Amino acid sequence: MRRRLLLLYNPSSGISGNEKKVLDVVRTLSEYNCEVTIYPIVPSRNLTSETILVNAAGRFESAVILGGDGTLNHAVDTMMKRGIHIPIGYIPLGSTNDFSYTLYGENTVKPEDVC
Repeated sequence: MRRRLLLLYNPSSGISGNEKKVLDVVRTLSEYNCEVTIYPIVPSRNLTSETILVNAAGRFESAVILGGDGTLNHAVDTMMKRGIHIPIGYIPLGSTNDFSYTLYGENTVKPEDVC
């Protein structure tokens, strides 16, 4: 059975040109037997990590955050406050990626690292 995965993508994170990376992530996750549902974060349309996670709670087995440190912070904060207990992965697409650098010694993570 395919794992239902919520993919939160912040198109405002980092530098331009991340769209191809998002497609690479979706392809890789799909190859690892994940059923991927993508939600872009668009605050002007009330599509924030907070609203998406709360509305999607219970429908997904795990979540992957594509964005910068701020995107990850908002998602983790929401999950902790709302009691959403699913595994999360983080693929840094921000301009600095301090969190990733602190954990891995580099500011990039490959999609297969979150499967």
